[in-house]
Amino acid sequence: MKQVVALLLIALTLVVAFAALTGGGADDPLPSPPVPGTTQHRETIGVLLPNDSVVGDQIRNGIDTAYLLQDTATRPSLVYLNGTQNVPSDMVAVITATDALSEEWDAAFESPDIVHLAVASPGYAASAPEGVVTFSTPPSYEIASLKSLLRQHDAIAVLGPDTLYTAAYIQALEDAVSGHVVSGTYSSPSGELASLRSLLDQKPGLLIITGGSDVPAVVAKAREFGLTGPVLVSSWVGEDAGTMNDPRMEGVYTAKRISDISSHPFYNVYSVRFDTSASVYAAEGYDAMMTLSRLVPQSNGNTVYISGWYMDKTYEGAAGSYEFDISGCGRILMQIAQFRSGSVVLVDTYAPPPSEVVIGVYGNAEVVRGATAAAEFINTASQISLPGAATSGISGIYGAKVRILPLESGSPVPSDVVAVVGDMEGVVTNRPAVQTVSGGEYRPGDWSVSLAPDEEEGIVQLIGILDSRKVYGSHSSNITLLAPEGVVLSSSAASLLEDHGYSVETVSYSLPLTKAGADVLFSGQNRPGEVILSFPAGAEDLTLLLDAARMSNSLPSVWYVSGDVILGDPKVVQSVQVYDYLAASDIWSSELGKSKPLVRDVSLFYSKVYPGQSMTGVSARSFEAVVMLADAMSVSGSTTPAAVGSALKNLRYSVDQSIFSGSGISFDESGNVVGPETMLLQSQGGTMRVVLGAGDLISVAERQM
Repeated sequence: MKQVVALLLIALTLVVAFAALTGGGADDPLPSPPVPGTTQHRETIGVLLPNDSVVGDQIRNGIDTAYLLQDTATRPSLVYLNGTQNVPSDMVAVITATDALSEEWDAAFESPDIVHLAVASPGYAASAPEGVVTFSTPPSYEIASLKSLLRQHDAIAVLGPDTLYTAAYIQALEDAVSGHVVSGTYSSPSGELASLRSLLDQKPGLLIITGGSDVPAVVAKAREFGLTGPVLVSSWVGEDAGTMNDPRMEGVYTAKRISDISSHPFYNVYSVRFDTSASVYAAEGYDAMMTLSRLVPQSNGNTVYISGWYMDKTYEGAAGSYEFDISGCGRILMQIAQFRSGSVVLVDTYAPPPSEVVIGVYGNAEVVRGATAAAEFINTASQISLPGAATSGISGIYGAKVRILPLESGSPVPSDVVAVVGDMEGVVTNRPAVQTVSGGEYRPGDWSVSLAPDEEEGIVQLIGILDSRKVYGSHSSNITLLAPEGVVLSSSAASLLEDHGYSVETVSYSLPLTKAGADVLFSGQNRPGEVILSFPAGAEDLTLLLDAARMSNSLPSVWYVSGDVILGDPKVVQSVQVYDYLAASDIWSSELGKSKPLVRDVSLFYSKVYPGQSMTGVSARSFEAVVMLADAMSVSGSTTPAAVGSALKNLRYSVDQSIFSGSGISFDESGNVVGPETMLLQSQGGTMRVVLGAGDLISVAERQM
């Protein structure tokens, strides 16, 4: 079912992206761009959902989310149909969600006037009428994820109906494993048991079932016929909970994407971005939509051009892998080039995207370093999954490369700059902007967001930490402000501390700070107390201060680092936890154990790509800002200020959101973020048990959680 939901969202995304259309002659495949100021006719897209009060509502929630992300000026009307009756006269396309609904639509509408996109099983796809656009889920991702298990068997038998899905499964299996693959396909139910007997006569080590009218009965017959080895049903069969919960399926395995369980990374991201309770259905569909949205390089309002470059490519998203080739989803891209007058007009050329996107950066070397690292990451990533961002699985911004242009503080924005990041103080621009440095009088514009730390919010977080320590009898009312000469607390921050019974004593030091100077600060009677509030000039200063505190055995219980600074080399403070709360203030302590994803995860990613190096908070935020802008450009398919800025607003990034969010995220040897992999499940006692580890299916079955 979840495959259907994900594909349904894919269908909606493609239709909505492709259906901002006008009329015209059928012989003119490349109409002129719309004339500014004119009113364009917008057609209607219909959706035919299964009549399910729970799943249907969740699917609808995902569809509405996808629809709301589209440009309100060009998106078509969206209508949920009650059936095949009372269809709007201006409807140019319909999405059907199940085999039964797809067949019902085909029977009612034989005319090609309405383009039919069917999100149905491979069985329907193989028998769909000519002209119906169908989606199929290639089994290669599933098999690739289980390769280490499948290779343990010298002989693997595949049993299933004679469909394109079974054929594709067998082909993918033969390509993936070195062992002998034997297949038994049948064209009618009466041939199923005969094929099973023939397969078992060849003594396979593993039996895989890709479908059938009564899979539990076939499993029971296989055991009756003497099968002692494991049975694996394909993920398509495993989608049917009724089948998998049948008592006869005890011990049978199935492959499931990790997105099918509650640890799916987009589950939480979806909630954060859209302020609504997420379901795995909606989350997986959201991921699929974002993964595929950049397959439309450019739209001029009534024509969408499709690039043949996307053929034979694999796109990795947090919910799985999507492969596009001429026989599969690539056929959809070749067919749905333009909706016009209710028909599909093939377009085999496309307007190329810009070769380069220039992002301006205001700020010091640390700001530029993070932005440059992000550009390198975007420009070189080919198949990378960022579960918290829509840039999953793209190479650059729909083909474009990112160039970072450092700018002088307060200087005008050059005309070739698409967006800006960094220290926005004194900057006046209508370009999309992401503020990453705190301070200044910058007033965010219509297309701007901020990741900058907030001193006052950070002080509130510090007070919360200090107040919580009182419960455990550890309390100090005196706070030492450790800062370069001339640095003082803002009046509002000082008032907050005083109102909660805390006083601040200032210990100043001259710049540049040296090791000897740091040692002096932590020696004698004037050394800081149990709580330090510091405003170091940079990561190097903080390193010297922490080292001096440790060497003098006077490391405070709480060390609060205000603003953007985070230690350059985390190895220096092995015994000290890093805190980076919602407002982006860093707290160092030997007691507490929470850290903010943004700085921590970006720094971890960077250290994987460049061993021995990590990022300060300044760099991490500019890194995140550039990826956010790439995300927005990919979603909007444009580099215009209104399109990119609108996408920034719609994606609803927040200060405490990291592109590397989500459970189960890891890095490969090159530092690439690795999304969740397929998991193996086993039916046991009427429930599905997640099986961890690799090896022979039999040995895996004996493992415990």
